Amino acid sequence: MSKKDLVTIIIVNFNGGELLARSVRQAFTSNTPVKLIVSDNASTDNSIPLLEQEFGSDSRLTVIHNSSNLGFAKANNVALDQAEGDFILFLNPDCLVQVDTISQLLEVFRHNDQAGMIGCRVLNPDGTEQKGCRRRVPTPWRTFVRVLGLSYFTRSTEWLQGFDMSKEPLPEKPVPVDAISGSLMMVSRRAMNDVGPLDEGYFLHCEDLDWCMRFNLKGYSVLFVPDVDVIHFQGFSSKQRPVRVMWHMHKGMMRFYNKFFLHRYPWPLVIVVALGVWSRFLALVVQHIFRSTTELLHRMLVRVKQFFSSESEDKLDPSFLQFKTNSQPAQSRVLIMGARSQVGHFLIPRLINAGYLVTATSRKKVRSAAIHELEWRELDLSSEDEFNLHEDIANVISLAPIWLITSRISELASQGMRRLIFFSSTSRFTKLESGYEGDRKLAKRLAESEERLIEECRKHNIAWTLFRPTMVYGCGMDRNIFSIAGFIRHFGCFIMAGEGKGRRQPVHADDLADACLKALDNEHTYQQEYNLSGGETLTYTQMVRLIFGLLGRKPRVCFVNRSLMNAMASMISVLPGLHHVTPAMLGRMEEDFCFDHARAAEDFSYDPRGFLETSYYSHFSYRPNAAEKNKHVLSELKKKKILVTGAGGFIGFSLCRYLVARGCSVYAVLRDARQLHELGSQVTPVVIDDLCEVHDWQEMLADIDVVVHLAGYVHERAGNLSEKAGLQCTRLNVGVTRRLATAAASAGVKRFLYVSSVKVHGETSNHDESVTEYIDLYPEGSYAKSKLTAENLLREIESTTGMETVIVRPPLVYGPGVKANFLRLMKLVEKGIPLPLAAVDNRRSFIYLENLVDVLALSLVHPAAAGETFLVSDDECVSTPVLINMLADRLGVTPRLFPISVQVMRLLAAVGGERSTVDRLVQSLVINATHVRDTLDWEPPCSMEQGISKTVYWYQQLYDPVQARPSQLAAYASSW
Repeated sequence: MSKKDLVTIIIVNFNGGELLARSVRQAFTSNTPVKLIVSDNASTDNSIPLLEQEFGSDSRLTVIHNSSNLGFAKANNVALDQAEGDFILFLNPDCLVQVDTISQLLEVFRHNDQAGMIGCRVLNPDGTEQKGCRRRVPTPWRTFVRVLGLSYFTRSTEWLQGFDMSKEPLPEKPVPVDAISGSLMMVSRRAMNDVGPLDEGYFLHCEDLDWCMRFNLKGYSVLFVPDVDVIHFQGFSSKQRPVRVMWHMHKGMMRFYNKFFLHRYPWPLVIVVALGVWSRFLALVVQHIFRSTTELLHRMLVRVKQFFSSESEDKLDPSFLQFKTNSQPAQSRVLIMGARSQVGHFLIPRLINAGYLVTATSRKKVRSAAIHELEWRELDLSSEDEFNLHEDIANVISLAPIWLITSRISELASQGMRRLIFFSSTSRFTKLESGYEGDRKLAKRLAESEERLIEECRKHNIAWTLFRPTMVYGCGMDRNIFSIAGFIRHFGCFIMAGEGKGRRQPVHADDLADACLKALDNEHTYQQEYNLSGGETLTYTQMVRLIFGLLGRKPRVCFVNRSLMNAMASMISVLPGLHHVTPAMLGRMEEDFCFDHARAAEDFSYDPRGFLETSYYSHFSYRPNAAEKNKHVLSELKKKKILVTGAGGFIGFSLCRYLVARGCSVYAVLRDARQLHELGSQVTPVVIDDLCEVHDWQEMLADIDVVVHLAGYVHERAGNLSEKAGLQCTRLNVGVTRRLATAAASAGVKRFLYVSSVKVHGETSNHDESVTEYIDLYPEGSYAKSKLTAENLLREIESTTGMETVIVRPPLVYGPGVKANFLRLMKLVEKGIPLPLAAVDNRRSFIYLENLVDVLALSLVHPAAAGETFLVSDDECVSTPVLINMLADRLGVTPRLFPISVQVMRLLAAVGGERSTVDRLVQSLVINATHVRDTLDWEPPCSMEQGISKTVYWYQQLYDPVQARPSQLAAYASSW
């Protein structure tokens, strides 16, 4: 090998961590001979030891140990003395080249004699183009244009152009640019000797701009190569000292301006630019200090709260919270990547219920109950972190963006993967000819990622299946159906460009989860691609009208002239967060995006549901099959002896009524026997004034088959209770539960049903995510913590005695006899009192009383319920404004809503001592009840619309505002 063929790579390192070794490893795989010099600026981390441990004996590597941090420019220049060859590649330690990156850049040099420096397309880990890899010189005028935002309005007017070019169309061939990114610069030694080395007056940042400027001034072209990509984990070492980095960045910018533009622009503009640069620096420093201080105070507050909170010291073993006890040994383990996506919410319980062990990954740490069948791992696919899997994971289902897993195939294959199901999108076809460049880029990216991934699978002999779904919905995390619903919630109408004749096939995320399970071990699906559409084809307008119905609103669709809407979209798209609103997006409302899933139906019995088939919109019809489908199971209730605590309460009365109707002998623990007088002789009242005083339950539990424990501390407010109330809460929710369950196990009770609360998951959930039994345990306040403590005690008793235990966690229950906040809300709506809730954009789950009683009764006898914990809810989750509209519609009044900032409402509520009430009205809490529905084959007998109607009927006809008499509730209960 001659020195002429050699390319020297220079990497300046300062605390580059594991990325440095990875960057070097990638460089050494190049198909071009290389020599690599690492100029280390006195790093204090393990980056150099890791590098020398792996490549210390490699003659191609030279490490220069600088005595101090010399800065980027000087450290590069130090290494130049040892560089060999006609071309030198300056590379950042967090930049990863491909096998043919260097050879492709050399080829460009050979065809461009005047080229002095070459760069390529630098990508973020998520595959998007990184700012700065092609740019114009940031002259004072361009800086002024950028500050005023003028470049957002037009890119065709040269004098209004900004200096970033990453959003502009990619050229088809290498083109000259003003500057490229310093993360990767290949230079010709001949040109460098003429221009000179990097300016050591820059410590960090802007030295690459300076060098590009000097190359251009000397007549050498700086080329950008669009078809060569590298990945850059930007700012890895810079994050460690952000203020220092910001100082050098702005200092470098001032040096750049003074060096090249001080005498070319009028001095007033130079002064304005200088003031702007240093004002920006000060603003960024203040912002950084504010964020750092806020985070520090938050951490301190959490620690102080933990120190003084006795509940926070509970060391409860979450392994008692078993959700599935399989009688058969588990099948192989399945890895789900991107498991917190819409499909993941439905796929995890499906796999566990099918007997698989599941390892689920998420970008963020997931706090989860310790379930034998489920393990959560933190993994950011866009990062450089290696992922060590269990040796027995052969099956992988990737729900993450397809371009993020392409580079992981070799890693997964080396650790045992032999089966891969991955998702792309039909957007690769529908957006290919779009008039919007971003759409075309996405389509191209999807197509290229599919090809690369399939090729990688073939190379490693992996059985792959590709799914391309259409418009996905199901958990409120999508950008299509949920965005339409959000617009309708905010404005009460929907604006349609044109007539909305384009046909769609929305597909539910649970149908995609079902497809994954069916295809996993089906050899007919190996090496196959499937387009997965929904079970119903409807026009865009029909789809929007159905969403109106789902939200309980009358359809108000405004059809606007297409040309006018295109003009409006062009203006709106320049606003932050609205760049996706383009004329091309509006044009798609008139286009058909339909795909045939016949092959999927033939190969693995793919059978998707119709659009919103699971919602209460379906003509609000009663679903008799839901009540009858488990008729044979519920028949087991007949002649059962069941003890119910809290039998005189809101839920207890209805449950006793239901059980009596099924032929059960009910022993009702309550304070006043008159509460159940109407239920007749099949109910035996057990009058106990204070359950905390009962220490011997044996006599009451003789010959009892099942215990339903409903009694507990009744609360209305969130947060921690007073010391006295908190003590009573613990005594009743924990102490009574422990004594009752221990006695029940000793008495030979077969099953113990405990009604807990969704509050063990916290008071809120993210707006776009739902709570499942498998994750998210964040009890807040004495009540929720006591409930979780009781749950764990029950699991401990179950594990030592064998008594079957079922735990049910309902959200807010409404129905005839409802009290507290729901009753207050109905009164306010009926009286026409204006409510400041129009701006609330939340989602909350509820459960109608009859639905809760139905699932409780089924849990008493269903064999699959043993050992389970269930979150239960109605089919629908609604926002507070939608709930108010539904109540007003049934009450026959006009809802009076007006918008006020949520922050202002909370402030006013805090002054009035009603903060917890307001929080429940404005925050989200969404339940995913897939587990109970799949395990027990259960459906709520009543839709939410029916539940609201029956509740309002009770309120209007039977409720006495002064005193609610039990006989009135009994009169209502007799009607169902």
